[in-house]
Amino acid sequence: MNIIGADVSKGKLDCALIDNSNHRKIKFKVLSDFEEGIVTLIDWLTKRTKSSISAYHFIMESTGLYHERCAYFL
Repeated sequence: MNIIGADVSKGKLDCALIDNSNHRKIKFKVLSDFEEGIVTLIDWLTKRTKSSISAYHFIMESTGLYHERCAYFL
């Protein structure tokens, strides 16, 4: 299982892909906190790890209402 940590702000997601087996950060990605950015994140994850989206745990900071768009989409 892979873990995605996301720091959510008004217009962007700062994401870190973390390997669950050793808890090391593997890759970072900064994306838009809008639908096209979230779709890009999913595409990036599936290409990088060859896993379906159901194989991930997403951890987000709940910053006001900004995290809700991503949470609902996922």
